[in-house]
Amino acid sequence: MLIPARNEARSIRAAVDAVLTSQDVTLEVIVLDDHSEDETASVVRQMAAQDPRVRLETTLMTDICDVTRLATCRMYRGFAELWNGLAKNATEGLAAPATIVPATVLLLGGQVMPVILFAYGLLAPMSTAGRVLTCLAVVAAYYPRISGCLRFSQSWRGTLLHPCEIVLLLGIQWYALGRATMGRPAVWKGRPYVTASTRGQIEIADGN
Repeated sequence: MLIPARNEARSIRAAVDAVLTSQDVTLEVIVLDDHSEDETASVVRQMAAQDPRVRLETTLMTDICDVTRLATCRMYRGFAELWNGLAKNATEGLAAPATIVPATVLLLGGQVMPVILFAYGLLAPMSTAGRVLTCLAVVAAYYPRISGCLRFSQSWRGTLLHPCEIVLLLGIQWYALGRATMGRPAVWKGRPYVTASTRGQIEIADGN
């Protein structure tokens, strides 16, 4: 259990104690102290000295942080489960009919096409202006991913494969929309996954 905290000296003990009372489960409580100016860290250190299940981390800022070196969470096992898991409620977000076309144009045009044009420019003649614009577009596409990679010590392989990840994301969205359009409800863990768009259909079917 990860507990972010900043200046929580009055309440951190109760929060940690509440987690430690959990029964029939093996657990560890890691308090992420975000440079507290009160006695938060001292309280947690005292608790850690009394209970080995408690740990204190003081090197992270808890606004946005990557804690994969401290804990991992695997929701999906294997590619098929990942695909179906991300697609099950996609029509409530990016795959909604009103958003999927503009989202596809923006993501392909801004994140994928610059890399394709850059590779094309390496193999075929291209004007100087075209090369400059292509390079600028590639930098703009990769800058957020590179920044995140450096900020959170993430994998460079995932960063370099960013355009492929965008194509995969869009594939999942279009698959989810196509399935919903054909009236095929998402199935998750062996039972229908009810979304806002399918709830009415299920209620009508139950009424009949």
